[in-house]
Amino acid sequence: MTEERRDAATLRLVGAALVAAAVLALVVGPDVACAALAATCAIAAVLRGVLHGHRPVGLAVRSTMTDVTVMMLLAVGIGVLSLSPGV
Repeated sequence: MTEERRDAATLRLVGAALVAAAVLALVVGPDVACAALAATCAIAAVLRGVLHGHRPVGLAVRSTMTDVTVMMLLAVGIGVLSLSPGV
């Protein structure tokens, strides 16, 4: 497997997780879909933090710390909003 194809694996995994979250929203319900979406953001943040440089294609946009912080804040925000009553 070439280096470029292996690097794009992170983008494909995150994309598949987002599609799975959309399917979960239709089949199971929005609560489970929000949990899956928050978990996807958290896992993407960990992947971005562990895979240094521009290796995680599609996840490496800014500096590593900025990318990790933004994705973790998204994960926490989605998690908090999904647990809030009336939202």
